[in-house]
Amino acid sequence: SDLDDALEIRIGNEDSATGSFRPSARMPTAALVSLSPDGAPVALAAASLDDDFVAALNGVAAADADVEPPKLEAPPLSLTVYDAQGNPKPVTQLEEPIVLTLAPNATTEMQCVFWNETLQRWDDAGLERVEMDSTDFK
Repeated sequence: SDLDDALEIRIGNEDSATGSFRPSARMPTAALVSLSPDGAPVALAAASLDDDFVAALNGVAAADADVEPPKLEAPPLSLTVYDAQGNPKPVTQLEEPIVLTLAPNATTEMQCVFWNETLQRWDDAGLERVEMDSTDFK
């Protein structure tokens, strides 16, 4: 995949004094085009979820005694693609992946998960962890 031909969104406020890390999402242009085969505009929105929202998700997941919520090392991100009328669009089976950069110094013990709305729990299905050169996102 060619990550140079992608829309990148950095999430959160930048602190220019410290140069602090901000998570980012990169969606290949080809993926955006595939989500709108008729050429209508689409929008990608991204935000960090606050602690109260995460607690609510973990409360839902705790209802299933067999699944323990993961220990989150970074605030979860919410990514949504909207059609031209402002309706959320499902994003599945992309030929090129959406690349998320979540932590600047991730250890091999860290795992990436997402909130599976269908299963109502944290899940890692379809995710792949990739080691990337730190210069890719500067």
